[in-house]
Amino acid sequence: MDDELTLPYDILRLDHKERLDDRFLTTHLHRFEMFHHPVAIAIVVEIKDPWHPASEFGAKIINDIIRQFQTSVASSFLTRFEDSLKYVNRTVRDATNQLNAPVSCAALLLESDQVHSSGIGTASLGLYRQNRLSTIFGRRGSQS
Repeated sequence: MDDELTLPYDILRLDHKERLDDRFLTTHLHRFEMFHHPVAIAIVVEIKDPWHPASEFGAKIINDIIRQFQTSVASSFLTRFEDSLKYVNRTVRDATNQLNAPVSCAALLLESDQVHSSGIGTASLGLYRQNRLSTIFGRRGSQS
């Protein structure tokens, strides 16, 4: 990306506490330009099922969020993000029902100096700042 498309973040780290063999887990960062502004969407998907259909659902969740965001007619990035999350709720519900396994998805919209976050399914998201972990959404009390 050229200098005009650089987001003002020195470090963006999306991480998970541990990766167990009994689950599908992937992280995706999609950066692009829209309305002459840099935008990025970061997505973490975890499905407590390691087998083939889980990876297909994981890819579909990521692709649906990105595609819906890019094709939305809304002029606001936040509205596009919300619309894409509403759309992907169906995919998460279908994955949960067909796999009979919990599905977690955390998505972040990075727009200029703003970060918007949301969780779908059983996701939890924390912010680690100044040696302290704060829960943004999801289960509280798991501060280890």
